[in-house]
Amino acid sequence: MPANLFINRLTDASILVSGSDDAMHKNLEACAWRGQVGVTMATSLKA
Repeated sequence: MPANLFINRLTDASILVSGSDDAMHKNLEACAWRGQVGVTMATSLKA
């Protein structure tokens, strides 16, 4: 799971660098949402 999140972050970073302001904003929201889902999944797996 951590490796997948890391790859997603790298992908997001490359999109951020090449994207417009609007794309950047949407991508930041998507990245934050994906991170939240990852934390929720990791927490539920530990429980």
